[in-house]
Amino acid sequence: MLLPLAAVSSLFSLRLLSQALRSLWTPMKKKKKISPRLTLAPMKGSLLEGAKNNTYIAQERIEKLEEQVKALLNRTDKINQDAERSRMLYREHIKHISSLAVTGKDSGEILKPRQPDLYNGDPKKLQEFLTSLQSYYLYYPI
Repeated sequence: MLLPLAAVSSLFSLRLLSQALRSLWTPMKKKKKISPRLTLAPMKGSLLEGAKNNTYIAQERIEKLEEQVKALLNRTDKINQDAERSRMLYREHIKHISSLAVTGKDSGEILKPRQPDLYNGDPKKLQEFLTSLQSYYLYYPI
């Protein structure tokens, strides 16, 4: 039975590839049996020290990241509190503006103190005069 030329060439290349892999594989097995005894014994201490150093470095980085996460959480809490306070102030402002729209007057205009009456020297009206004078000067500072 005759095989097409492409099939023959692919079989030939597969055969060459398998032979090359076998030739590479057998020396590696022999090296693996010998090399661990030779190279790992002196390197065992340095590998262990390197692993310990890596764990310390990793722990320090984790602690720094935890601190950064805590700082970010504190910032977000503060931002949320500020946002809530802003919402409350905005709601109060909206209520104030809506009351102005209904009445047509500013609430400060409604509570304006009138100018105090002149004091005529009567001791009974002295307290009333001083209170009205004080409220007038609080609203209209000099």
